[in-house]
Amino acid sequence: MKICLVTHQFVSPFSGVGTYARVLAHGLAAGGADIAVLCPEDQRDTSSDLLFLSAPALSRSGSHARWIHASRAFARCLGKSPPFDVVHFLDAREALSYGGRGPAVVGTVHDYYFTHPFSYWRARRYYPDWKKRLAYAVAVRTFEPMAYRKQSWLIANSDATRARILSAYGLPAERMKTIYIALGLHVEENAPPQERREDTVLFVGGNPYRKGLPRLLRSISSLRREHPDIELWAVGTPLPRPLQRLITQLGLGQCLTHWPSLSKKDLIALYQKATCLALPGLTEAFGLVFLEALSYGCPVIGPADGGAGEIIDDGKTGFLIPAADDALLTHRVTQLLVDFNLRDRMVQTAKSRLARFNTNTMVAQTLEVYESVLER
Repeated sequence: MKICLVTHQFVSPFSGVGTYARVLAHGLAAGGADIAVLCPEDQRDTSSDLLFLSAPALSRSGSHARWIHASRAFARCLGKSPPFDVVHFLDAREALSYGGRGPAVVGTVHDYYFTHPFSYWRARRYYPDWKKRLAYAVAVRTFEPMAYRKQSWLIANSDATRARILSAYGLPAERMKTIYIALGLHVEENAPPQERREDTVLFVGGNPYRKGLPRLLRSISSLRREHPDIELWAVGTPLPRPLQRLITQLGLGQCLTHWPSLSKKDLIALYQKATCLALPGLTEAFGLVFLEALSYGCPVIGPADGGAGEIIDDGKTGFLIPAADDALLTHRVTQLLVDFNLRDRMVQTAKSRLARFNTNTMVAQTLEVYESVLER
């Protein structure tokens, strides 16, 4: 079976799609699969033994619409590439421009955020840029189902994603399967444990509004009365101006440290130092960052809506917070700041619960999908 994995990020992943691409590609290769990776020229891993096919490099500007440009580039490259039995678009939207016939086509769906564009209007108090998000969501809602229908089989990253995509687009349920993404952690990535810092809350995410950074800022501001030494560490893209103004209004400049980006090693060190990871957003399709944090002994707080609940066992490995309950958010952060035994129990429970998110299971289930598609 010859397999072509198609991805717009690989050597320098900046989202869960990139992590998924690396782990799946190396997992399939380790199992003896005959694979090639089609990616932009600047995303090739020259230190790897994997076979790479190159597409033109993609601009990082206009990042939200980058998948549209990627789909065109990938379609042209696939038209010139050697024949494959299976073509797997690791971001299923990028099959939009593909019109090839012959190989079975599989796609992985990572979110459901654009299935109902006017949800951005209803949630406009959370999004200062809601008009732009609404316009983009309308466009995606038009093209996304077109891309999905070109594929023989779809893989969802969570049951929540699967249910919402099937409901919104009326796709055949028997041709969409949930396969959880694995981290593919290696022993060398497990740096020596750092000394745990008290009163330190960590936020990691490139979409600060959806992931709840404004809520967390207000919560930290109220907590400073009883915890004057509290610190917030935020990792993600440069903060938009409305958030910068909010930070100034709340007087959080001295207790906030922000990194636009970090190396994997430095991020692991933050997981090992922080009291907890808090992403109290509106919704989360899956949340690979929760797996990362729990893997390095950091309890987590995530949104009650979506797929985060398939990782976080509320009250046992972390907490789930409804979008409108700011008082509960502050209470849960306080619990994790003051209750050392609770944090320890959550970390120990997470170790046994994370076993199902492993590379071998992900690779085996993905191969089953390939075989099923080929049988059809």
